[in-house]
Amino acid sequence: SSWHVIEEGLNGRTTVHEDPYRLTTHLSGGALLPTLLKSHLPLDVVVIMLGTNDLKPVYSLGLADIARGMAVREFPWPSCAPCPQILLVSPPSLTDAATCGLLAEFDARGVALSKQLADAYAGVAELEGCDFLDAGKVTKVGDFDGVHLDAAGH
Repeated sequence: SSWHVIEEGLNGRTTVHEDPYRLTTHLSGGALLPTLLKSHLPLDVVVIMLGTNDLKPVYSLGLADIARGMAVREFPWPSCAPCPQILLVSPPSLTDAATCGLLAEFDARGVALSKQLADAYAGVAELEGCDFLDAGKVTKVGDFDGVHLDAAGH
């Protein structure tokens, strides 16, 4: 059989938080997930890779808060039968380049926390009965900003 991949990535999306500096963007993954799922049902697998933006100091979140944002049972799932298999993916770690420049949205604390996300997400995936992938083991962020994947990373 062949795969049909539907990509719904968006820069700035968080697990469950809204950015107070981007009031009109509605970037909470938890709030958007039901609509995204309903628009594409039926689905066999759902891959969720969020959390990088939760590392911004504007949210003042700890590691447990970010990991809890990936607790998929707390997302308002649409009714679907059968429900898709879920793969939780921890994003690759940030680099110090993420903290550079006047409008840099990350700080050294966020960079340090990003290195701990994989372990925290693995625990959430186990509790939630989901599959887990540490993206940092297969890719890394680009040198250009220390946050996003570049062409080679994708």
